[in-house]
Amino acid sequence: GFVFGIGDDLSNTQPQAQITFDYDATQDTLVVLHDGGETINGENTGQIQLSGSVSGDTGTINVTDSDSYDAGDAVAKYTTNGTATSGYDAALDLTPSDEVDVVWVSNDGSESNELGRFTVP
Repeated sequence: GFVFGIGDDLSNTQPQAQITFDYDATQDTLVVLHDGGETINGENTGQIQLSGSVSGDTGTINVTDSDSYDAGDAVAKYTTNGTATSGYDAALDLTPSDEVDVVWVSNDGSESNELGRFTVP
């Protein structure tokens, strides 16, 4: 028989999770939603970061052992007008056609991969 998982470090394995975006131009908000697949938690994720044409705050979220995101959960909430607001993780300064990449980072920081991409309408 075969033996799987020998030597695998699960903390460096990206969870297979779908990400969607809820953008509200009127409220100047962008919410990153877990839309199905594996749980994103402190066991398999060190950080959620943003890249792309994001100026100012990069919106890095440190995922701790007590954090757990499943389908329907908001993984991150951002304001998009550059104004810091209570209840939001970071203030992004976004304009139409800006691209926002949501990036998964492993616990030890050695691996990263794009979870999803959003283009501001």
